[in-house]
Amino acid sequence: MIRNYIKIAFRNLIKNRLFSVVNIVGLTAGILFTMLIGAYIWSELQVNKGLRNADRQFFLSSKWKEEGMGMPMTTLAPIGRRLKEEYPSLVANYYRWDGITSVISIGDKRFREGIQIGDSTLLSMYGFELQAGKCFG
Repeated sequence: MIRNYIKIAFRNLIKNRLFSVVNIVGLTAGILFTMLIGAYIWSELQVNKGLRNADRQFFLSSKWKEEGMGMPMTTLAPIGRRLKEEYPSLVANYYRWDGITSVISIGDKRFREGIQIGDSTLLSMYGFELQAGKCFG
């Protein structure tokens, strides 16, 4: 019985070649894009899964009085340390980095690179493992 169904389907595919090819290509493209979208959504949902206490991590940012006075995702440097000292039950740890710009030149080509200088508390705060070297901190 199943062999008869397969024969009928195969004959129908041969009889209507163009229509069959369009349907198969469309179905394949639809399944492919559905899988790609699903993979993208899955990877976005997994971003913070490896971070320690990801639901309890916060960024401090300042609202500057004048436009362009400072970067929007920054605050004054001593605030993190002061919050940890004043509210030890609320603030377990803080991380501070200094963003600088370095100009690199090779021949007559010049590149501006952003560099972040920070300390090793980032590793323990987020639960990262040190792959090589020594951790001072």
